[in-house]
Parts: sequence; C-alpha cells; structure tokens
Amino acid sequence: MGARVNTFNTPGIEENRHYLKEVEDAQKIRRTVIDCFEKVSLPTLSDDERKRILQFVVVGGGPTGVEFAAELHDFVSEDLVKLYPSVKDLVKITLLEATDHILNMLDKLITAFAEEKFHRDGIDLRTGAMVVKVSDKEISTKVIKTGEIATIPYGMAVWSTGIATRPVVMDFMKQIGQANRRVLATDE
Repeated sequence: MGARVNTFNTPGIEENRHYLKEVEDAQKIRRTVIDCFEKVSLPTLSDDERKRILQFVVVGGGPTGVEFAAELHDFVSEDLVKLYPSVKDLVKITLLEATDHILNMLDKLITAFAEEKFHRDGIDLRTGAMVVKVSDKEISTKVIKTGEIATIPYGMAVWSTGIATRPVVMDFMKQIGQANRRVLATDE
C-alpha cells in the first residue's frame, strides 16, 4: 500500500480529502458517505447545498480510483437510494484524471470498456483535468490542453493518486537487501 503523500503539493488536499490506503480509511469513507446522505435529509438545506453534499469526487484514474468510483456507484445505487429515495437524483460521482484516459497502464480495450461503463452508469469522467486546489467545499482543476480552470463543488473527495512504499515495507526491504528498489520484489 502506498504512503500518504501529496504528490502534486496541491493546496488544501491534506485537510479536505480521504485516502484509499488503510482499512481505517475505508471505514471513514463509508461513514462519510452515509453522513452525506443523512445531512441532505435535513429540511433546512437548499437544493444547491444538497447537490454539493451529494457530489462525490474521486481524484485519480488508476486501478484503485476507478474501482472505488465503480464501487461507490454500486453502493449508492443499490443500497443508499433505497434508504434515501428522495435524493437519488441529486447524487453525482465524478472521477478526475490528469492524463487523457483512465487505466492508462492497462490494455486499451480495458480502458475503453471502463470509460464506456462509466458513461453508461452516469459517472462523470473528466480526463485531462489536473487538480490544482482543494478547499473544504470545492475542487479546482486545470484542463491540461487549454489551461482553463474549473471548480467542482463537493461533499466528499477521495484522493487516489501518488503512491509510495509504506515505511514497514521499506524497512523490510532494507533488511533483505532490496533497499534501492521502488517496490518489493517477489517470486511466484
């Protein structure tokens, strides 16, 4: 598992995001998603505030970010909308990826399938969008091709980019003589 690193030194990311690294992170994410649905049930909120709270943003189009966005979609559409049917049309999931495609390290057929599946499921896929700033209520992105800055209001952001070797693994690698590697080498 990767260490908690801020790969791009993006302002605000340390205070306003969730990671996908540890079991505790998964538990916190689940609680936050449910809390978002609970909050929008309050009668005092405006429709704009309800939409913001139910906007879930995943940063990173690698295998972890893509799988998380798909699982979040399933959790929301198969479980939470049954408990909160009045807000199902307000939920939006957006995945941000700085490169031109998600899963770009995999075969192009897998990439195309995943992108089409996201489109069918209504997951907003924004490629070529680099996160430049994160506040407690919105994420600013820069469109790489044009330099245009856009903001996305959100209720929960999940950061799934920038991997580094966990300290416990680094210590183990030193003990077995693999200290100059990026990852732990294993046999079959």
